[in-house]
Amino acid sequence: MSAYLDDGQWRWRRQLRVMGEKRRGSGTPAINTKRAALAAEHEWVEGQLSGRSAPTECPTLGAVCDLYLAHVKAHRSPGLADARASLIRKHLKPTFGRTRLDRIGMLEIDRYKGMKLEGKPKLAPGTINQQLLGLSNLLRWAKDRGWVHELPKFELLPPPDDDIEGEFEFLTDEQLAALLERATGELRTMMLFAAHTGLRIGELLALRWTDVDLKRAQVTVRRGSYRGKDRTTKGKRKREVPLSATALAAIKAHRHLRGPLVFCEPDGRRIVYATIRDRANRVGLSGWHALRHSFGTTLSARGVPLRAIQEWMGHRSIKTTMIYASYSPVFGDAIGVLDGKTWQTGANLEVGGPKS
Repeated sequence: MSAYLDDGQWRWRRQLRVMGEKRRGSGTPAINTKRAALAAEHEWVEGQLSGRSAPTECPTLGAVCDLYLAHVKAHRSPGLADARASLIRKHLKPTFGRTRLDRIGMLEIDRYKGMKLEGKPKLAPGTINQQLLGLSNLLRWAKDRGWVHELPKFELLPPPDDDIEGEFEFLTDEQLAALLERATGELRTMMLFAAHTGLRIGELLALRWTDVDLKRAQVTVRRGSYRGKDRTTKGKRKREVPLSATALAAIKAHRHLRGPLVFCEPDGRRIVYATIRDRANRVGLSGWHALRHSFGTTLSARGVPLRAIQEWMGHRSIKTTMIYASYSPVFGDAIGVLDGKTWQTGANLEVGGPKS
């Protein structure tokens, strides 16, 4: 087959070089679609099975970046693919680009952690841990393809002593009221709805009127918006969130005939995330996720069981919801049962839900 070289350069080297070339006259990478990425990986697997593409030595991290990112793009969400591409471009490739994959061991990983902890700017332990998890995923992918025979052990950094686990930004009732007073129109309704439902910004931008049940006072979250396109929610499953009387009244007053989207531009077009972010910044909201966190902390502070909060916020694991547990008065009052006091109604529901 003419695609395979006879001068001792193996099939995988040629493929990696071709992936970096541009299509003639198009100005786009040779692999820029999910179909192309799947085809490239399928071709590589065929070469491996036939014995034609077994390299004599392990490639460097820089040499396989494009092939790895094509795999991520084909098999994972667009958001994760973009995050991995950014991680490799900004951090992994500058550090390990010329290092063979099988020579990235614990010593090299320790050096990387030290460099990031003392670098400019210094990175937080949690941020470095996320980078290490990305590197671990790349090496596992390389191991599956026969380039790495043994994976190094990844020891994640512990949080600093003064770091509060689960610390995040949220709004008090007074702060939320002040924000809503400064906001008007579509923006005000979106902010109030986010604070009363816990929907992510992407879920708000993708919400359709068919997802809102005014009679049952609930909203069904089926999808999220990413770069103007709908996709599944972060939890990969739909969820139903009940509407408070305040949220129900607001969404009824907001009812329009501009199009299928609940929140949209005056002509019915989808709102661009950057646009709504800038509008929110002008009234003092630094980040949309603060509204989602406010939903969780408010519910927990008023004694709502964590199991209910988990379902409404769409957390796949109760461990994620546990960050709101410290705001619950239940834990502070519970010890009173030893003195004969009665625990507040509903507080004895277990984290995993009531037992039958």
